[in-house]
Amino acid sequence: LPRVIVNGSGSVTRVTVASLAESGNYQCIVSNDRVTGGTISGVTAVTSTSSLNISVSDTPTGLTATRLSTGLAHVRLSWSTVSGATGYEVYYQLSSNTPVSVGTTASTTMNITSGLFRGITYTFYVVSYGSASLPSGNASIFLTFSNPVVNDFMATVTTSTTITLTWNPPTAVVPISYNIVRDCRRVCESSTAGASEASISSPHTSTGIPPYSQCTFDLIGVYDITAELTTDYSAETISTTPTAPVDDIIFSSVESVSMTVSWDEVPCNGRNGPITGYYLTYTNITSNTSYTVNITGGDNRMYNLTGLIPYTNYTVSIIPYNYNMNGPARKEIQITAESIPGVISILKYARDPDAITIVWNPPTIPNGIITVYEIRYRESTSTGPYTVTNTTNTYYSI
Repeated sequence: LPRVIVNGSGSVTRVTVASLAESGNYQCIVSNDRVTGGTISGVTAVTSTSSLNISVSDTPTGLTATRLSTGLAHVRLSWSTVSGATGYEVYYQLSSNTPVSVGTTASTTMNITSGLFRGITYTFYVVSYGSASLPSGNASIFLTFSNPVVNDFMATVTTSTTITLTWNPPTAVVPISYNIVRDCRRVCESSTAGASEASISSPHTSTGIPPYSQCTFDLIGVYDITAELTTDYSAETISTTPTAPVDDIIFSSVESVSMTVSWDEVPCNGRNGPITGYYLTYTNITSNTSYTVNITGGDNRMYNLTGLIPYTNYTVSIIPYNYNMNGPARKEIQITAESIPGVISILKYARDPDAITIVWNPPTIPNGIITVYEIRYRESTSTGPYTVTNTTNTYYSI
């Protein structure tokens, strides 16, 4: 056992004994020996001996450090119970700095929720104390407060208006809860619309998204502060049936037997996907005869109709489609231009002594509005010019 001899005045009442880090029971014996006999200041000293039994407890074992979801630099230290220990003291050390005492506890756990910073590596120590408050050897563990990251954030199910997202908790530290910040825009638009969803969990379905929209998602972990776990994850809702018709239908180069039809594209908020073509149907209202043309390609928005009947009303219907999903139709009516009238029918005449009256029916195919009839006549034996006259009636007397 160590032995320390102290020579000095009688006021020396303390001595430091080193090398007691090894656990076990110790006995300290203090004795005084006189150097000279006799009485000093009226007091006769005698030789005496006293002793003190102390113990040093074992070094704690099983030290673990677990990060807490209450903060990005919060930690719980845990260790095994030391037999005979009456308490424990916890320290942390940054690099080569002097260890800092966090406090003492009679428990085998301690939460540290202040004084630490994320992004830094700390060494934590725990020592045990016996009845004489002598510390044991220390147990130590390293911990780096790295930023939490989620690497498996993904979309598992998409519909035309929803995106379902899943993820596993970050390995560094599980947050109290999660928030999601999304930013979405229709593919045909440049402006975006943002939304936030708080206190969610995996899996989570984000709703209310327009069809055929591109979205970016940020996954936020809620601790004592918020932390971005994943940023700018991209997903897209699927296409669905167009819900709006094409914009204005425009007629140009309208002739008696042909016309050109063009139309404006479907408004962005009603496309719900890429417009891949149009069905153009034109119907002769008089005969109720229809013809349909499939125009492929969303940018092909013009068609020339031929073989039409002069001065006839046609209904033109245009239906946009998105991969065989038909949208609503827009219809407009246009009449073709007038043309040369057809031949009159059922020409009759009646003869009087001094006049000839002729009667006829209008042309079966008028090709427009008959505004006047021109009548030419001369004697059958004449080779001279015709007499020309006009009438708005379907009869005339010569």
